[in-house]
Amino acid sequence: MYDFLELWKTGGFKAVLKELVDVISTDEEYHAYDVLGLEQGTEFEEVRKRYKELAGKWHPDHHLGEQMKKKAQEKFMKYETAYKVLETINKRKKKY
Repeated sequence: MYDFLELWKTGGFKAVLKELVDVISTDEEYHAYDVLGLEQGTEFEEVRKRYKELAGKWHPDHHLGEQMKKKAQEKFMKYETAYKVLETINKRKKKY
């Protein structure tokens, strides 16, 4: 596994925190890219463009009928969640 004590000794708290963020974020990050139909590691500006494209297409207000509104809302929320995950990870990586 990871030797966090050794990492603490050599790099301090920031190094340990960065490593933890990277480890925890990997699965969530992979899934979020998949939901948006992007390859892992896509630049964040491309992520943002793709999210805006999908959110515009699937915003519930753009669909008529209860059944279509419900389907659109489900898709919209899925894309919104994926974007928020990648946005948070992007901010964390910039911070550390």
